[in-house]
Order: sequence, then C-alpha cells, then structure tokens
Amino acid sequence: TISHGGAYAANYQTQYLLTIESAYGEPEGAGWYEAGSSAPIQVDSVEGATTKHIFTGWSGDYSGTTASASIIMDGPKTVATNWRNEYLLTVESAYGEPEGEGWYISGSTATISVTSSEGAIIRQVFTGWSGDLSGNNATESITVNSPMAITANWRTDYMQLYMFIVGIVIIVAALVLVPIWVKRRKTPAPAQVKETAPPPTTPMRCVNCGAETEPGDTFCIQCGKPV
Repeated sequence: TISHGGAYAANYQTQYLLTIESAYGEPEGAGWYEAGSSAPIQVDSVEGATTKHIFTGWSGDYSGTTASASIIMDGPKTVATNWRNEYLLTVESAYGEPEGEGWYISGSTATISVTSSEGAIIRQVFTGWSGDLSGNNATESITVNSPMAITANWRTDYMQLYMFIVGIVIIVAALVLVPIWVKRRKTPAPAQVKETAPPPTTPMRCVNCGAETEPGDTFCIQCGKPV
C-alpha cells in the first residue's frame, strides 16, 4: 500500500506447513496452508496379493481413525499414519483338506493341520511340512510375520493293498480246497476182496483097478481097461 505522504506499508499473510509421515500408501494433504484454514488429509489402505497394510488411524498433531479428515492450521503440523499389517498364509496339500490358510495380523499365531492319512486300500500317509514350516506333526503352530507358503508332504503306503490281496488269496483257496477235502472225507474206501485158494483137486483113479490116471486118459495104464 502506498500513501500520498510517501510512506509505504507491507501486508503479510502467515502460512504453516503441514507434514504427513506414512510408511505405506500415498497420503494426500501435505503442504503450506494459510493460518486458520482447514487442511484436508487422506490416505488409503494398501492391499497386495499376499500383504495388506490396513490404515488404523492418525497420530502426532492430529488423532482420528477415519482415512479422510481435516486439520485446522493454527501452527505448523506434523501427522503420521498408523497401520496394521496382515499377511497371507497359504497351505498346499495334494491330499486331504488342510486347515489354517488365510490372512493373519503380523505377529499372530496360526494353527495349521491336515489328516494324517487318506485312502482305504492304497493309503497316502502324511510325512511332514515343508516351505516356511518344518515339522512332522499333522497339527503345527507358526508365527506369521511375513507372507508364508507351506506344503504338506505325503508318501504312498501299499500295506493295506498287500493285506487285501493276501486275504483274497486265502478266501479263494478256502473256497476251492475245503469242498475237495470234505468230499474226500465222505467217499468210502473201496472194499478189499480176499483171494481164496482153489480147492485141492482129487486125483482121478481107474474104476477097475484103482490106479491113478491123468486127465485126458481114456484107458488105464495099469490094467488097460477103459476108464
């Protein structure tokens, strides 16, 4: 402002700096504001495939839990964003229905489990965990402090199959051999025929003189008469 008497006067406008500190996301509203004005601030949660940064509130020269807010700039202000980190725990298994997969707050404890065996004749037997967890128990606990991937490992057990085959063989053998054995027990042994010796032959004699003759003789060799 210039006066007619040659004197000059300067007019000033006071402004204050608003600083926003945030470990995640892209907060809006930082900058210079006129004294007494209202500064809008905003930040959004950040969600990735395996990690979530969930906004929980403001701290510093402003406190509140809404992601969008406003601050009266009656002086320099510094505000900070607060977050809750969540991580995805994945559980992979070729067999069974594993439990425990999902989102967990950083530092929390997750319990994962899977059945110890699957199948009736050919069985799949659980042998342990691999990946971000090592252990042989079907139920284990783990502290989730980052994205994690865990795999259940299995081996094939054929013992039940072998026992089943042996059982079938025994049953078939019993069905075939038992009737044969029963039939043999019921069949009587053939009667033994006794051989009888032929009765002794009586020597032939001549009716005239009583001398022995041989079969086929027509005359007695002793007396010469017909026999």
